[in-house]
Amino acid sequence: MQAFYNARNFVLSNPVFSHQSNHYQSGLNGIDILRESSAPEAAFDSDFRRYAPSCFPGTRSQYIEDIINWATTQSAFPIYRMTGPAGVGKSAIAQTCAEELRLQRRLGASFFFTTQGCNDFSRFFISISCQLSSKSPDYHDILDKKLRLDPTIVRKQLQSQFRELIVEPVRELELAGKPVGGRVILVDGLDECKDREAQREIIEIVITSVSNRSTPFYWAFFSRPEPQIEAAFADHRVASLCISTFLPISRGIDGEIELYLRCGLQDILCHRGITTSDPWPSEQVIRTLVSAAQGLYIYAATVLRFVGRTDTQYDPQELLHIVLTASTKCPYGSSMRTPFDELDAFYTLILQRVPDGLLSSIQLMLSFMVADDTGDDVQVGIRRLSNVLQLTESKMKMLCGELAAVVYRTKPCGISVTDHDSSSFNATSGPHSASPAQRFPKAVLAREEWLKFYHKSFLDFIRDPTRSGPFCVTTSTMRNKLYQHLVELQIYYSRCYSFQTNCGLTLAAIKPNASIADTQHGRNSTRQALSVRERG
Repeated sequence: MQAFYNARNFVLSNPVFSHQSNHYQSGLNGIDILRESSAPEAAFDSDFRRYAPSCFPGTRSQYIEDIINWATTQSAFPIYRMTGPAGVGKSAIAQTCAEELRLQRRLGASFFFTTQGCNDFSRFFISISCQLSSKSPDYHDILDKKLRLDPTIVRKQLQSQFRELIVEPVRELELAGKPVGGRVILVDGLDECKDREAQREIIEIVITSVSNRSTPFYWAFFSRPEPQIEAAFADHRVASLCISTFLPISRGIDGEIELYLRCGLQDILCHRGITTSDPWPSEQVIRTLVSAAQGLYIYAATVLRFVGRTDTQYDPQELLHIVLTASTKCPYGSSMRTPFDELDAFYTLILQRVPDGLLSSIQLMLSFMVADDTGDDVQVGIRRLSNVLQLTESKMKMLCGELAAVVYRTKPCGISVTDHDSSSFNATSGPHSASPAQRFPKAVLAREEWLKFYHKSFLDFIRDPTRSGPFCVTTSTMRNKLYQHLVELQIYYSRCYSFQTNCGLTLAAIKPNASIADTQHGRNSTRQALSVRERG
């Protein structure tokens, strides 16, 4: 034994020897396990978000003030949600609010989902708990102990993660007289989470927790009104728990966009060390840009990012001229850059996220919407679309839901049922002899819903193959698909119904509910009949 090494001349009587060994586990401690599994890049102040947009001073002030007041006055509504179409500035508002709440020491955690950054739902509650632990040493110690005992927590389902990383530690702290309540957890871009079912599950977990008061936090969600998110917030418990705000595209903020553009363009000159003898840009240019933005912040932000580029031989004035003329267009997939690359990437992302089973129907629908109209105020009746595309009501709602970021449903204005005038409908009139409002009874139009685009920029995008590539709906291939569909529909109707002058509608001999798929037989029969006539 080492203790008696080289010992001599001593005697041990009835000795009892005991052996003790200490085993130390090398590797990560509990908090390290948590940190390794989290997504630090999703926090509002991460280096990854160095260039993330925030609200320009003096813009979106009322929305920001409302959110800060909700967060700091212990509102009776523990959930706040802001929705709106693509590009209206929801993320910029979320970023600005996170910065302000951090200054007021009311921010518990933040998570910004982004398709290009973090869109992994499995790291959401892990990241939230990790950020919360950095603000409370006691919370930190509880999590460290938990994960030492069970490192697999970070690999469990969302519900289990929420319970073990958030609910149980919070309860333990409250029992010890060390509550951590009142802090805000801010979640942006939930619609960009890669799993739609996970989006719904996250909302349901939070709603349930707030409803039964298992956690004391305030939750703020910013997202596009995607169908699965809208469905989750349709929970009957939400009305008494949640404040909802819709952020619209509105020309009412033209003044804010003008301020944003003016200051942004001047900052570009300052950063480049450029001085001009004449005022730049001119008042006319500013008015043109504000008008083109049409209330959409992402348009103005895209212009500033393009004009502010430093990786080009062009100076800011030349780049702004390119924006105004929009003359530099390149083929889809080219390495050349155009003024609206970022805006195009944004719209491309929306269409890429459409499930494969719905994409062809959506392209057909968009193709039909723009086929007869080269203007900018495109609108088509929902019922008309459904009938032409042979879509059920539920399928039509699914398609509209997938495009909720760029299209919306609306009622017609200025038409009432009392204005009904049956003489406005003339079945013998040509297709272009009157406007839609003249060709149909006003009573019908008053009940009709219309599908419209939020912003002209998306319409321009899907019309231009150099910008939208495979998503363009004005190509010859897409028009041929639409034409083929309409021909099949016409054959189907001609086999089901026939019109007779002054005699109304007469049903044909076949079943009226015959599937449009049967039109292949109809086309073959037509071809055979034509062939017989030619031979005769």
